[in-house]
Amino acid sequence: MGDRLYFRGHACAAIAVFFGVWAFLAPAIVEWDFRNDVAADASLTRKDGSAYKDFVKNSKQEVFYKISYFDFQNPDEILKGADPEVVVRGPYVYREYYEKFETEFDGSRSRLHFFEQKIYVFDPELSCAGCSDSDVITTLDLVALEFLEYSYLAPRAIKYLLCEGQARNAERVGASYSHVSPFARKSVRDAHWGMWGDGTLETAMDILEFLEPVANTSRLLKSFSTHAPGFETNYTSKRLVKALYGSKDAVRTGGRKHGRAGKAMRQRRYMGASVVRSCSSPTVPANETAQIPATCDPQQPEWDDAEALEHGWSLAYATDFASRVYGGSAGFVQPRWLNRAKFSGGTIYHNLASFYRFLAAKRTRGPEHLALFVSSIYRAIGFSRTLEDGRIERRGVPLERYQLDRGYAIEAGNEYSVQFDQLTTPSGVLNLTRAVGLPLYATAPHLYLVDPAVQARIDGIFPDRRLHNVYLDVEPRSGEVVAVRERLQFNALLFNYDLPGLLEDDPIIGDRLPGDRVLECAAERANWTLPDRWHDGRLNQDALIVPIGYISEGYDLRDDSMKDLAEDLADVDAFARVLFGLCACLSGLFSLAAAYYYAHPLDDDHDHDHHDDEGRGDLESKKSWSAYLCCSCSREKKAKNDLSDSLLHQEDTTEPRTTMVDEPSL
Repeated sequence: MGDRLYFRGHACAAIAVFFGVWAFLAPAIVEWDFRNDVAADASLTRKDGSAYKDFVKNSKQEVFYKISYFDFQNPDEILKGADPEVVVRGPYVYREYYEKFETEFDGSRSRLHFFEQKIYVFDPELSCAGCSDSDVITTLDLVALEFLEYSYLAPRAIKYLLCEGQARNAERVGASYSHVSPFARKSVRDAHWGMWGDGTLETAMDILEFLEPVANTSRLLKSFSTHAPGFETNYTSKRLVKALYGSKDAVRTGGRKHGRAGKAMRQRRYMGASVVRSCSSPTVPANETAQIPATCDPQQPEWDDAEALEHGWSLAYATDFASRVYGGSAGFVQPRWLNRAKFSGGTIYHNLASFYRFLAAKRTRGPEHLALFVSSIYRAIGFSRTLEDGRIERRGVPLERYQLDRGYAIEAGNEYSVQFDQLTTPSGVLNLTRAVGLPLYATAPHLYLVDPAVQARIDGIFPDRRLHNVYLDVEPRSGEVVAVRERLQFNALLFNYDLPGLLEDDPIIGDRLPGDRVLECAAERANWTLPDRWHDGRLNQDALIVPIGYISEGYDLRDDSMKDLAEDLADVDAFARVLFGLCACLSGLFSLAAAYYYAHPLDDDHDHDHHDDEGRGDLESKKSWSAYLCCSCSREKKAKNDLSDSLLHQEDTTEPRTTMVDEPSL
């Protein structure tokens, strides 16, 4: 009987262990399923899905694009060796609207191909008080900078070109003008978005015969147009997008069918190629009437570097590795450990450990590092999880903050960055010259994180981590990006350029001289008191880094979307707690039952013995009662016999009778 009880105890213990394990795993499985559902929702495989609609058009989420410019207060003194004095103008705020058109999937629906149009609309209400993007500031002239770069090829022609061209530009904005300078008076709109009818480029068309050495080198003259580039293009028409891009971009769709759940919106190709190339030598002439700048032939994925160069495309950086396209976008971050939680192999310990990471104590931490592709600098940059700003939360939902990785992103001068920079630049400065075709350099706003020696030379900058840090806030369980702040500053390096004075009878001047002002400019020798470009065969480390302006692009998740996310997370947690409580209670009940059976192993045998004793007692009672009945019967029979004998005796004494007995009684 004891064996049967032990079997019951074992059964209860096994059931208790089963529910105990499920109490441990059920919340993790709920969390894992939630993350898979989120990843599926972020998939772009269905055109009727919300993720697809949000990806192709920001009809609901507002995106703001802010620009600020440094207004130089002492441009002439800078050329004589003084430190720059600047005043920040802005921010000038634009609403950013994007739309991806002519979208199509590849055969396996693993990639989505598209053209992307971005339109920027100025919003005076969100901008600085009384500001308009037509405000005129003193800034660096990008066209003048490029021509100065090639002044050693044709110094006389460049000298006249700048005198004549800058005079026309000054007249355009009603500014004074006296000599050649890399600085110019421009509106914020023209400086940032570019402009048509640039006076310097118009002059270049007039004296092109004298600029032959420069024309074979400069991308501005190869375009044969009057379009002066800015730092960004406002794609006001789809025709402009298709003309400038030529080929479609593409991203992974993130479909589960292809084993890439959670990797939606991850950049895989850039204008049809796996590496970033820029149009350094336009092959398609500009269209002045339609205001479409010159561009290169549409890029083809199968081109190697030599073939791409023949069509005007060159690597954005020095090597294929540095120019490769990788990293995700700032719209969705893959939830941590999502694709590990599959019982497809490995040890039981490994699988349980993978699930354990989804428990409440672990699941609120995102990955340590992220790699995001930033089109403004033509490369991916690293972000690291940080607690420098403390714990971040919104609507009670804990968030993870990722900031620009200081040791990876735009840290120059080390072995890793050489292939990007090509030249040794100061710490915190990224060389974009090859990528954009102009001597430009990228930093954080106000030279934040740049070598302090460089910061000290600029009067009027105030680096502030709170205002100038680059970061994004992520809800790690869903991968939802709650807030983004992409901040980038453009700078230029100024060197000493020696431009000779021209005589009045110089053939370059001829009869094109419009007035004495240009004649005086052309006759004056331009020899500034600035560092030379080269020192001991290397780029001069003492070159003056001059800030131009910076952008701040980003968004905050709408409050209603954040509310929905908080409710979804709360529902998942509540369901997980219910499952945990139910499984834990059942495990506890069966554990108590098992403990009871194990603690009283003889109770069942005792009960059976007790019943046996009772049975024996009953039997004895029955036997006693039978004996009693038998005795009673014997006494009754004896009494009857005695009575019979008595009667017979009486008869014998009164009258003798003869009795015939056939056979004796037994």
